[in-house]
Amino acid sequence: MASEAVEFPSARYFQVHFEHIYAELVETRRSLEDLQQQLLALTSLQNKR
Repeated sequence: MASEAVEFPSARYFQVHFEHIYAELVETRRSLEDLQQQLLALTSLQNKR
C-alpha cells in the first residue's frame, strides 16, 4: 500500500483566503460603524423626551 504525499496549499490559496477575510473584516467594521451611528441617533432622540 503506497502512501500519498499531502501537498501543502499554494501561496495563491492563502492569498485568496486572506483577501476574503480582509474583505469580510472591512464590511464588518462598516456595519459596526453604521450601528454605532444609529445607536447614537436613537440615544439622542431618547434624551430629548
